[in-house]
Amino acid sequence: MDIGKEILEFFKSKGVFPEKSENDIVNYNYLEMGLIDSMELVEMIVLFEDKFKIKFSTENLQADKFRTIGGLIKLVNELSNEKKN
Repeated sequence: MDIGKEILEFFKSKGVFPEKSENDIVNYNYLEMGLIDSMELVEMIVLFEDKFKIKFSTENLQADKFRTIGGLIKLVNELSNEKKN
């Protein structure tokens, strides 16, 4: 399973990104830009926890990297790797 691809597909389903390059997309702050609202944020957390068999901590949800798509991909990969060890 490609975590990055799955997460990008989730966000692409929410709307068109104004940026076009992959670098712009991974640095996209989906919360500041209003790509998802608070209800969709909760749904996203539950979806990713179920899909990737991880658990976000309060610290994870407050981390700066949680706010960008690229940071979220890194965070989910880290949590997934911790689970395997």
